[in-house]
Amino acid sequence: MRLSGRDIPVPRITPGGVNKSGDFIIMGDVDGIIGVTTGQPEAWTDNGLFRTQNPQQFTQDGSRVLTHTGDHSYVEWWSWSFGPRPQGIRVLDRNLQDSAGVFPVQGESRAVLRQKNGSVCLATLEPTGTQPWKIGPPLKNVPRKGMLVPFLVGDTVY
Repeated sequence: MRLSGRDIPVPRITPGGVNKSGDFIIMGDVDGIIGVTTGQPEAWTDNGLFRTQNPQQFTQDGSRVLTHTGDHSYVEWWSWSFGPRPQGIRVLDRNLQDSAGVFPVQGESRAVLRQKNGSVCLATLEPTGTQPWKIGPPLKNVPRKGMLVPFLVGDTVY
Protein backbone atom coordinates (compact mmCIF):
# COMPACT_ATOMS: atom_id res chain seq x y z
CA MET A 1 0.00 0.00 0.00
CA ARG A 2 1.22 3.51 -0.79
CA LEU A 3 0.10 6.37 1.44
CA SER A 4 1.29 9.98 1.45
CA GLY A 5 4.19 9.08 -0.83
CA ARG A 6 5.37 6.19 1.35
CA ASP A 7 5.14 2.46 0.84
CA ILE A 8 3.41 0.90 3.84
CA PRO A 9 4.01 -2.85 4.24
CA VAL A 10 0.97 -4.84 5.36
CA PRO A 11 1.15 -8.05 7.42
CA ARG A 12 1.49 -11.29 5.46
CA ILE A 13 -0.72 -14.29 6.12
CA THR A 14 1.44 -16.67 4.11
CA PRO A 15 4.77 -16.23 2.37
CA GLY A 16 3.97 -13.95 -0.55
CA GLY A 17 0.29 -13.61 0.46
CA VAL A 18 -0.91 -10.15 1.44
CA ASN A 19 -3.63 -9.88 4.05
CA LYS A 20 -6.14 -7.17 3.14
CA SER A 21 -8.31 -7.36 6.27
CA GLY A 22 -6.97 -4.87 8.81
CA ASP A 23 -6.91 -1.28 10.01
CA PHE A 24 -4.08 1.22 9.67
CA ILE A 25 -3.54 3.84 12.35
CA ILE A 26 -2.73 7.11 10.59
CA MET A 27 -1.39 10.04 12.61
CA GLY A 28 -0.84 13.56 11.37
CA ASP A 29 -1.42 17.26 11.69
CA VAL A 30 -2.36 20.18 9.44
CA ASP A 31 0.89 19.72 7.52
CA GLY A 32 0.07 16.14 6.57
CA ILE A 33 0.62 12.58 7.65
CA ILE A 34 3.34 12.15 10.28
CA GLY A 35 3.15 8.42 10.95
CA VAL A 36 1.36 5.31 9.75
CA THR A 37 1.34 1.93 11.47
CA THR A 38 -0.50 -1.31 10.83
CA GLY A 39 -0.81 -1.61 14.60
CA GLN A 40 -0.85 -5.04 16.17
CA PRO A 41 -0.26 -7.98 13.78
CA GLU A 42 -2.99 -10.10 15.41
CA ALA A 43 -5.54 -7.45 14.40
CA TRP A 44 -4.94 -8.40 10.73
CA THR A 45 -6.85 -11.58 10.02
CA ASP A 46 -8.27 -13.62 7.19
CA ASN A 47 -10.24 -16.10 9.30
CA GLY A 48 -13.50 -14.19 9.24
CA LEU A 49 -12.91 -12.32 12.52
CA PHE A 50 -12.88 -8.54 12.37
CA ARG A 51 -10.49 -6.99 14.86
CA THR A 52 -10.64 -3.22 15.14
CA GLN A 53 -7.89 -0.79 16.08
CA ASN A 54 -9.57 2.48 16.97
CA PRO A 55 -7.84 5.67 18.15
CA GLN A 56 -9.88 6.98 21.09
CA GLN A 57 -8.06 9.89 22.70
CA PHE A 58 -4.70 11.51 23.37
CA THR A 59 -2.76 10.88 26.54
CA GLN A 60 -3.07 13.58 29.20
CA ASP A 61 0.19 15.18 28.12
CA GLY A 62 -0.78 14.99 24.43
CA SER A 63 2.36 13.11 23.38
CA ARG A 64 0.70 9.81 22.41
CA VAL A 65 -2.63 8.46 21.17
CA LEU A 66 -4.61 5.76 23.01
CA THR A 67 -6.25 3.07 20.90
CA HIS A 68 -8.37 0.09 21.75
CA THR A 69 -8.07 -3.05 19.71
CA GLY A 70 -9.97 -6.31 19.73
CA ASP A 71 -12.95 -8.27 18.53
CA HIS A 72 -16.03 -9.81 20.13
CA SER A 73 -13.89 -11.87 22.52
CA TYR A 74 -11.34 -9.34 23.82
CA VAL A 75 -10.42 -5.68 24.07
CA GLU A 76 -7.04 -4.27 25.02
CA TRP A 77 -5.56 -0.75 25.03
CA TRP A 78 -2.39 0.49 23.37
CA SER A 79 -0.50 3.78 23.45
CA TRP A 80 1.14 4.90 20.19
CA SER A 81 3.85 7.50 19.71
CA PHE A 82 3.83 9.97 16.86
CA GLY A 83 6.53 10.07 14.20
CA PRO A 84 7.62 8.35 11.02
CA ARG A 85 7.89 5.02 12.84
CA PRO A 86 5.19 4.97 15.57
CA GLN A 87 5.96 2.73 18.55
CA GLY A 88 3.15 0.94 20.41
CA ILE A 89 2.98 -0.01 24.08
CA ARG A 90 0.24 -2.23 25.52
CA VAL A 91 -1.13 -0.25 28.48
CA LEU A 92 -4.10 -2.49 29.37
CA ASP A 93 -3.91 -6.21 28.74
CA ARG A 94 -6.91 -8.11 27.37
CA ASN A 95 -7.01 -10.37 30.46
CA LEU A 96 -7.78 -7.47 32.82
CA GLN A 97 -11.30 -6.75 31.54
CA ASP A 98 -14.21 -8.47 29.90
CA SER A 99 -14.96 -8.22 26.18
CA ALA A 100 -17.13 -5.09 26.64
CA GLY A 101 -13.95 -3.14 27.26
CA VAL A 102 -13.31 0.09 29.09
CA PHE A 103 -14.06 3.59 27.91
CA PRO A 104 -12.02 6.35 29.55
CA VAL A 105 -13.68 9.75 29.66
CA GLN A 106 -11.60 12.55 28.12
CA GLY A 107 -9.86 14.51 30.86
CA GLU A 108 -10.30 11.79 33.48
CA SER A 109 -7.28 9.96 34.88
CA ARG A 110 -9.24 6.84 35.85
CA ALA A 111 -11.59 4.43 34.12
CA VAL A 112 -13.95 1.64 35.21
CA LEU A 113 -13.13 -1.98 34.33
CA ARG A 114 -15.69 -4.76 34.20
CA GLN A 115 -13.59 -7.80 34.95
CA LYS A 116 -14.17 -11.33 33.72
CA ASN A 117 -14.63 -12.58 37.30
CA GLY A 118 -17.70 -10.35 37.71
CA SER A 119 -16.11 -7.56 39.73
CA VAL A 120 -15.72 -3.88 38.91
CA CYS A 121 -12.52 -1.95 39.63
CA LEU A 122 -10.78 1.28 38.72
CA ALA A 123 -7.83 1.60 36.38
CA THR A 124 -5.60 4.66 36.77
CA LEU A 125 -4.36 5.84 33.40
CA GLU A 126 -0.68 6.69 33.24
CA PRO A 127 -0.49 10.34 32.02
CA THR A 128 2.35 9.85 29.51
CA GLY A 129 1.00 6.59 28.06
CA THR A 130 4.37 4.87 28.50
CA GLN A 131 3.46 2.55 31.41
CA PRO A 132 0.67 0.01 31.98
CA TRP A 133 -2.39 1.35 33.77
CA LYS A 134 -2.57 0.63 37.51
CA ILE A 135 -5.48 -1.61 38.47
CA GLY A 136 -7.14 -1.10 41.86
CA PRO A 137 -8.96 -3.64 44.02
CA PRO A 138 -12.58 -4.59 43.30
CA LEU A 139 -15.01 -1.84 44.29
CA LYS A 140 -17.17 -2.73 47.29
CA ASN A 141 -20.92 -2.33 46.94
CA VAL A 142 -20.70 -1.91 43.17
CA PRO A 143 -22.38 -4.95 41.63
CA ARG A 144 -21.52 -5.55 38.03
CA LYS A 145 -24.88 -7.10 37.27
CA GLY A 146 -26.78 -4.77 34.96
CA MET A 147 -23.73 -2.67 34.09
CA LEU A 148 -23.43 -2.49 30.33
CA VAL A 149 -20.81 0.19 29.70
CA PRO A 150 -19.70 1.76 32.99
CA PHE A 151 -17.66 4.94 32.98
CA LEU A 152 -16.30 7.29 35.60
CA VAL A 153 -16.71 11.05 35.89
CA GLY A 154 -15.04 12.46 38.99
CA ASP A 155 -15.98 10.07 41.81
CA THR A 156 -19.23 8.86 40.25
CA VAL A 157 -19.60 5.61 38.32
CA TYR A 158 -22.27 5.79 35.60
